[in-house]
Amino acid sequence: MLYGSECWPITKVLANRVELAELKMLRWTCGKTLLDMIPNGFYRVQLEVETIINKMREGRLRWFEHVKRRPQSSPVRRVEALVVDGLRRRCRPKLRWEDKVMHDMKELLLSEYMTSDRNEWRARIRNSGVDSNIPFTECNSQESLEPSSDNQEGKNMLIRKIRTKP
Repeated sequence: MLYGSECWPITKVLANRVELAELKMLRWTCGKTLLDMIPNGFYRVQLEVETIINKMREGRLRWFEHVKRRPQSSPVRRVEALVVDGLRRRCRPKLRWEDKVMHDMKELLLSEYMTSDRNEWRARIRNSGVDSNIPFTECNSQESLEPSSDNQEGKNMLIRKIRTKP
């Protein structure tokens, strides 16, 4: 599902479609349907997966770092600096990949000069989705907090489990 997403200038409409498809797959993996009335965030916690939008952002920024680390004479850098002759269409301009990358960098407080240090860059973009907003308050079923026994650091970690009605 993520194949080639490093180069997509993804819009909000396309992001919503991709996220809906991802949630449908997560529900299918858990053997649930929409009729079970379980909030979407529960599946992410239970399967311990990151949102697909954050993974797409990570891939896009990883590709950007790869491009910026290449020498100016490499083909990918020449294409990046390429200016096409002609005018853009009259209507609203289409979202470009570089615009989306700049938006992602602004969101994560990154700058181009940080690409020179690969380890720091990768660490910063991997932590891009740590504060994912998981909506548990919308659930109508009973909720309980139980400590996770299978987590290595998990003595203090709490995982919210939702028990469905019998």
